[in-house]
Amino acid sequence: MVPQDDGHACMKIKDLFEAAAPTIGRKYQHIEDLVFTNGSTGGLHAVERLRHMGEEGGSIELKWDGNPVVYWGRDEDGTFSMVPKNAWEYAKRGKMELENGVQIKARSPKDIVAFITGTGKPTPEQSKVRQEFAGQIASLWPLLEKASPQQGYLEGGVLFRPGQEPVLNKQTNEYDFTPNITTFHVPATGDLGRRISQAKMMIAATGFYPHFGSSDEGRLDNLEQLSTPDVIVQGTTYVEEPPQLDSKGLDDVEKFITKNASAIDTFLSPKKGLSKPGDAIYKFLNQNLRGVGLVPAFANWAKTNLSAGQQQLMLGDTAGLTAVLTAVEKLTRVKEHMISQLSKGTHGGIKQTKPEGYAQAHPNREFKNPMPGQFVKTISQQTWAPKKD
Repeated sequence: MVPQDDGHACMKIKDLFEAAAPTIGRKYQHIEDLVFTNGSTGGLHAVERLRHMGEEGGSIELKWDGNPVVYWGRDEDGTFSMVPKNAWEYAKRGKMELENGVQIKARSPKDIVAFITGTGKPTPEQSKVRQEFAGQIASLWPLLEKASPQQGYLEGGVLFRPGQEPVLNKQTNEYDFTPNITTFHVPATGDLGRRISQAKMMIAATGFYPHFGSSDEGRLDNLEQLSTPDVIVQGTTYVEEPPQLDSKGLDDVEKFITKNASAIDTFLSPKKGLSKPGDAIYKFLNQNLRGVGLVPAFANWAKTNLSAGQQQLMLGDTAGLTAVLTAVEKLTRVKEHMISQLSKGTHGGIKQTKPEGYAQAHPNREFKNPMPGQFVKTISQQTWAPKKD
């Protein structure tokens, strides 16, 4: 049983918590994770964001489950480059050359092969697989060079490509393709289906970056105009109609977080020997489904993943730990209900089986519990989880 309070954490606790805001996750946070990344304010913001999604479906984006993820575009002088995701991550950190001298920024298809085969210390069997994969990715260079913005770089997940073509399901008359875990279904008789029948590649473009290795993610309008007869560039696809939300569930989680605000914020505030308790919660959830039974599961996880002192700090505050993880569970249930509603329909003429989920950039409206610029994602871990390989 979690002790209840009036929901007004003292200013000192709030200031301490904000000073120790976790450095976890990405620009797109799991919406339920806002509880432990930003405390009670984050949890209440998550409630507001979910309510907003139920009011304006057009703000919800399909989260494309493309594979692999590549970055492609041009420098200010018009020079083209294309790199896999891990190369971009190196560049974001300012690393432009591997220890063996291989350049991070590819200037030719050969450079991509050199990077992919030159990272790490693969076994002979892994080297063979990696060499084959490198050749497949390098073959996309001429296709994307013709479907590139004049300046800046795009991030995109490959939906199909040479060697992994879509399949025409004769029973449904739909093109099916499964680049990773999600299967996409597109009617063959529609405009997109007719384009798929002629294309060699389809890529879902998401983020736009002003220069190579940038962390400044934005959006580029009318991405479909970059398409060529060989390459379909799929821009952001939005949900047309708002989903039916679990209103009672939202009311329940809002009431719970409000009553337990102090317990949540005190638990997540920095402590000697544990400056960011939210980071430990994040690591735990990366190894466990965001579902039910999180409190006992965390206690078991902590015994083998935290030091004795850290265990004492986190498990000793039973009320705080229970409040944080219960809020995560409650938000997860509402989120799963929303995903199930969204997944019954089609969006932009596209159906999905085992969808990765949905996302929302900040809708640029005022919230009672503001988190300016916060992007969120809603992933169903009951049906989708990243591949371990």
